[in-house]
Amino acid sequence: DLDIISLIYDAYKTGRMIAVLPFVSKVVEPVKISKVFRPPNPWTTAILQLFAEIYSADDLKLNLKFEIEMLFKSMKDMSNT
Repeated sequence: DLDIISLIYDAYKTGRMIAVLPFVSKVVEPVKISKVFRPPNPWTTAILQLFAEIYSADDLKLNLKFEIEMLFKSMKDMSNT
């Protein structure tokens, strides 16, 4: 099993967000077409909330902020359909 939330926390602590955040973003992005994992699914919502917290961190690199923005834009487009 892959615990994505723990993976993100560990990457943040160890400075490996550059590799983990794009990976998790690509794993989470298809939930927009899923009937089971769409928000308000608790698993998906927890990951998106964690991304929102990470986005507000001052020391986050710009390319990672862009990756988070693209994920949220994708999710927002999902809610408009």
